[in-house]
Amino acid sequence: MKEKVKEFVNGKINYELEHDNPKDFVISQWQTKEKSAVYVIYRWFLAMFYLFSFIFSFCTTIDRGELKVHFIYLTNWCMLANLVFTVLGAVLVTLHYFKRLKTDKMSTPLKTYWFLSIICTLYAILITFTYWA
Repeated sequence: MKEKVKEFVNGKINYELEHDNPKDFVISQWQTKEKSAVYVIYRWFLAMFYLFSFIFSFCTTIDRGELKVHFIYLTNWCMLANLVFTVLGAVLVTLHYFKRLKTDKMSTPLKTYWFLSIICTLYAILITFTYWA
């Protein structure tokens, strides 16, 4: 961990999104076994929550006749990014559960998932500070 902090301070940023243990992205930190059906169910529950929230928000916008301004708001963009992030996470965890995802190196889906997690976190901070300012 200290080496990672030193690299960041010295300006060596991980632009390639490489990670020492790619399996960290598809298992829970509380798992004791290689696979967990409970974690797969949790990830799909979370993905469905974001899917239904996005659909409800979009339908409400259509009912109000405000479809032209729906994507003006950062909150709606954040909801869309979180939807993609959680669905991709659920798919990756499911693929890992059924041993159809190789976690020996960082693949494009894992890099995309990591990138989306960074974007969603930054979106949340930006929206929070913008709202409270």
